[in-house]
Amino acid sequence: MDLTMSYKEAYELVNDHGYDSLIDHVSELFPNNVLYSCSTGWFMYGAKYICKLQGRYGDIVISWSDQDE
Repeated sequence: MDLTMSYKEAYELVNDHGYDSLIDHVSELFPNNVLYSCSTGWFMYGAKYICKLQGRYGDIVISWSDQDE
């Protein structure tokens, strides 16, 4: 995994501000990847799914630090 973050934090960010807010947040950590797209299964079906952000120069995979909550 490229990044581990709180599922709850990511869920609330997307729920309140949309997927672009998560893309922008992760882009700050990985600016060279030029991220443009985010998977949605994790948001719809829960923390058992990873989140994959696609980038022009490489993808970022997010795993959840609190997936068992």
